[in-house]
Amino acid sequence: MGVVRRLKHETEGSLSAQFGTPERVEWHLQNWRDWKRTARKQGAWGHVAVGLSSGGSSMDFDEMVEESDRRVAGIVDTLINDLVPVQTAAIHHGYLAAVFRFPRATFQACLADAKRELGKGLGKRGVY
Repeated sequence: MGVVRRLKHETEGSLSAQFGTPERVEWHLQNWRDWKRTARKQGAWGHVAVGLSSGGSSMDFDEMVEESDRRVAGIVDTLINDLVPVQTAAIHHGYLAAVFRFPRATFQACLADAKRELGKGLGKRGVY
């Protein structure tokens, strides 16, 4: 019994990444929502001028974070598109205010199922 208690204590104090937790799924959905909204306004190429280079300068930290957020939002978009249609519709309704009409299912249940599946998908792809 002492070994089990010690192992439990060691894992509770762990600083390791917890993939697919509800908090992380929520953060990724909000990041995805922001990405979808800005992508609509900016068009296919975003705010970058096509065909021009930055002259070889390196990115600063904020640019690297934004690039990472965009990359992860693309992964989340793929995961959302891979969900069953009712779950995809629930995500779009909850985060993009799209119309949701599935008479045999409730929005809350579909959204909860979608978030669980999204958490599993993020964990499989190693996205924290």
